[in-house]
Amino acid sequence: MKKNSMKFFRRRADPPDAPPRQAMRLADGLADFISAFDGNGSAGLNELWRHWDMVMGEELAPLARPLGHRNDTLIVGADDHLAQQELSFQTDEILERVNAFLDEPRFVKVQITLIQGRNILNSPMHPRFIRPNKTPLFPPPAPEKVGTLLDKFAPDTPLGRCYRRFVERFGSKARAAPQSHTKTAKP
Repeated sequence: MKKNSMKFFRRRADPPDAPPRQAMRLADGLADFISAFDGNGSAGLNELWRHWDMVMGEELAPLARPLGHRNDTLIVGADDHLAQQELSFQTDEILERVNAFLDEPRFVKVQITLIQGRNILNSPMHPRFIRPNKTPLFPPPAPEKVGTLLDKFAPDTPLGRCYRRFVERFGSKARAAPQSHTKTAKP
């Protein structure tokens, strides 16, 4: 049974007159594959975001940051009001450069807004998505008087259990042994 099921995974022989196969890099074929299924031209926009600094040039790239698009409007971000004012005079040049890069008149208008914490499309990954290192570079020092309050908290309460785990974590000489909190009558 196993021998017959493996026939399915075997490659069929090429016809004798077929040209020899060559390995292809995934990056070379992926762009053609995506563009075949891309109805709205977002592959071209991804290239625009990746090459934004080259498209805008040395003068405009530090001022203008790509934030996205809405239909035929390109949304460009500015860091402050002065940059926003400067970019408002450059909208025709921005439109000309972007449409020339895309080889089509894709955008008709440019909307200049303040960035104010929005994600910039040509920046590396936003720092909040980068997972911090689990172990701190300098671990906090252990407290000096750990375990002195064990007898103050009832061991069956959440606060008592939490404090006992805290004492166990820092390895104090005073161990978190359950202590009774029942008052005993003195004889």
